[in-house]
Amino acid sequence: MDGQRNVKALLSQIFGIVSVVVGLCGGGLPFGVAAIILGSLAKKDDPENSQAKLGFTLGIVGIAVSVIATIVIIALRVAATVAAYR
Repeated sequence: MDGQRNVKALLSQIFGIVSVVVGLCGGGLPFGVAAIILGSLAKKDDPENSQAKLGFTLGIVGIAVSVIATIVIIALRVAATVAAYR
């Protein structure tokens, strides 16, 4: 069982890192959700697991970065469209 906990925590951390990196392009939401779910499951098994805590936190950060990047991308496209009509 200990190996499964470590796998959940490790996957949570990996998905969290990927969510932050991919989130810069606006697509980190699925990876962030996966990181949060796996981090929660790993923390339930072992509340002191630092990998699980880091993966959970990075998942939240990745979702936030993804939402902000998406808003910025949409705003820039709207601004470019408005400027093209002037």
